[in-house]
Amino acid sequence: MMQDLYNVGGVLTAEVDDLGFKFSIRVSTSASGGVTRMQLLCFDLTLMTESDELHHPGFLIHDSVVFDGVDPRQIAAGLRLINETVESIDGQYICTMNSNDVPQPVRDEEWFVQGTRRVVLDTERGDPRNVLLATPLLSHVVPAACQYERG
Repeated sequence: MMQDLYNVGGVLTAEVDDLGFKFSIRVSTSASGGVTRMQLLCFDLTLMTESDELHHPGFLIHDSVVFDGVDPRQIAAGLRLINETVESIDGQYICTMNSNDVPQPVRDEEWFVQGTRRVVLDTERGDPRNVLLATPLLSHVVPAACQYERG
């Protein structure tokens, strides 16, 4: 996967000692903060790809920090790699990042437009899709401090 992002190979090694597993990633390129974060991304995607459903839930969640200090071209390549990876295994990827941090060419791509969810929860009454655990959602919130007495 590092080959796709930086045109260099990488090696993932795992060792076992008395304390458990120890993973290391080596890439023959600079060890900048951005490259290190992309190594983490590739490690996570590799685990997701190579694991079966008993050992991985089939989804991956990152905070936007995974792209901090990463060149916009590598962010775009990383997002495309993520898309290809999750499509190939029928998985899901979630990243909390500001839309202005997504490179413009990626924002215009169909897979990104279709895969981006802007509405997290719509509490409009009367819409049968607005249910949570088979309980209709209300358009008001009851303060947690409210107490009710049984009558």
